[in-house]
Amino acid sequence: MSESRRAPATVIAKQRRAASTGASSMPELDVLARVRAVRIHRGERERVLRLDERERYLLGRHEAADVAFDAPEVSRLHGVLRAIDGRWCFEDYGSANGSTLQRLEGEQVLAPHVPVRLAVGDVLELGGPGARLELLLDAGDEPAEAHGVDVARSPAARAFAERVRLAAKTRVPVFLLGASGVGKTFTARTIHDDSELPGPFVSINCARLPTEPSALHSELLGHVRGAYTGAESARTGKLVLADGGTLFLDEVESLPPLAQGFLLDVLEGSGDLAPLGAQGPRLKPVAFRLISASKQPLADSGLRPDLCERLAEGHLWRVPGLEQRVDDIPALLRHFADEVEGMLGARVLLPPAAVRFCVAAAWPGQLRQLRAAVVALAQLALARALERGAADPARLTLTLREEDFAAHQAERAAAFGGEHSPHSKADARRLSQAQAQAALATAGGSVTRAARALGISRNTLAKKLAGR
Repeated sequence: MSESRRAPATVIAKQRRAASTGASSMPELDVLARVRAVRIHRGERERVLRLDERERYLLGRHEAADVAFDAPEVSRLHGVLRAIDGRWCFEDYGSANGSTLQRLEGEQVLAPHVPVRLAVGDVLELGGPGARLELLLDAGDEPAEAHGVDVARSPAARAFAERVRLAAKTRVPVFLLGASGVGKTFTARTIHDDSELPGPFVSINCARLPTEPSALHSELLGHVRGAYTGAESARTGKLVLADGGTLFLDEVESLPPLAQGFLLDVLEGSGDLAPLGAQGPRLKPVAFRLISASKQPLADSGLRPDLCERLAEGHLWRVPGLEQRVDDIPALLRHFADEVEGMLGARVLLPPAAVRFCVAAAWPGQLRQLRAAVVALAQLALARALERGAADPARLTLTLREEDFAAHQAERAAAFGGEHSPHSKADARRLSQAQAQAALATAGGSVTRAARALGISRNTLAKKLAGR
């Protein structure tokens, strides 16, 4: 392969040095765990996309691809980029021209249907030089026009951002309370990234932990080779992986009773911390920054009181929801539109009327719902354009109109089994008179249409307009 088709070794070396600055003895896992973004090369065009571990990214020429390429050497569904145990992996879907992985130590032709772990500085080539992805340390280090959007306009968001900034300078536990989709995981990652800890960020979704004792032991503390039938290689448990870094317990209210005991043993430095099947002395205690998140207050969580006390030893914050961050919605919309542009390659336009609609609308699914609406509507607009014969997404402008958001809101309400979202009563209590008036103006003075957009009843909106 010619040098023009390779990522310069100096660039990769620079990124890897940045990933390990201040921690020369940092294990390779730390570098892998810190991959946060990808630079997408479509011929001479480049975009930077910040990666979200909750998402998977289909790559290819197909209209359903999340990251679309128009290069003929790329298959319609070429492969997928997704996070497995917090580490980004790529899997080739058996593409016609294959995929290659470029690293300092050389080039590797990837076998189809075999996930490969990626590291900062790796470069994936899909079929040929016209479609490349470069794994980055963080999108925040890229040009401001790609991801340098300051979305904290509201007093609630600015005050919370200041709390997060100060928390990064401490090492005490943090407990985050908030509805699903408000950004608890993003907050935890921000605290970790700004803390400059030598260890990795290890996330555990407590609702998905196994309840069978051996499987749980293996997940949290690991196992040795041959510990049970089928254990052909050793595994390091997540509590051990977090040593020196941050352990994030998402949905901590769902932590199984047996896992609560494991966690307490680790936090207190007591008990047998050895991997499943290990012989010999117990392992030395591990130390990590503990961040937990829940949709329920600790008193209502059902967790052991002694564990609740450990979770509550430091900062206890409620993450502000969109109903407290109305002033942030325009900047958030633009930020999400920039992300979609990075995925699709097309420009995304948000007319003022669409922004006003979103400011006035209720978002019970919080940030996640707002982002999902932008992604879904842009994908739909691109599919329509391709159906009409458009060939190059880079030459398209996808306009997300007010009526598109209104239809999406109505479809979501119907999907929940009724006219309104199951959270509409709570949202109605938090709806201000100013928001109600904005919704009415956006709806052209129609109370019925404004109420439908907000996900509340007509009578409730009338009371809000009257200041009740």
